[in-house]
Amino acid sequence: MFAGFQKALEVAATEYEGLFDKNDLPIMFHAMAVARPMMKKYGEVHAIVGLLHDAYENPWSTEEDFVSCGEIFGPEVEAAVRAITKAPGENYLEEYIPRCFANPIAKAVKVCDLKNNYNGLDNIPKPADRKRLAAKYAAALLMAGE
Repeated sequence: MFAGFQKALEVAATEYEGLFDKNDLPIMFHAMAVARPMMKKYGEVHAIVGLLHDAYENPWSTEEDFVSCGEIFGPEVEAAVRAITKAPGENYLEEYIPRCFANPIAKAVKVCDLKNNYNGLDNIPKPADRKRLAAKYAAALLMAGE
């Protein structure tokens, strides 16, 4: 049971090794914080996407990473991970969020991600950064109907 999720934990641990979030915590904590409510509300597929939602936004990620994701987890997960992964140079609110929200799994995970990010804003040291990120997350959540 949940063999896919177990494999996603392994992939995420590899992809996130040495990476930290805006609060200077290992990014795996954030991925788990997004995956957990997805598992509870929707099930394994959403939880896998929750674990991997930031995994391929690194400069070293390649098309082969997405193909491998599809080979391991199937086309539904690959499509959602592609949708939730912001492309380099993509405008956040004008391009990325509408593209992400076009995939129902990616939208559910992104909304959870945004709420988790929003709830962590108190730990951002610079008030200007907190304000900028709060506005960004609020605008995206509004686009989601939240």
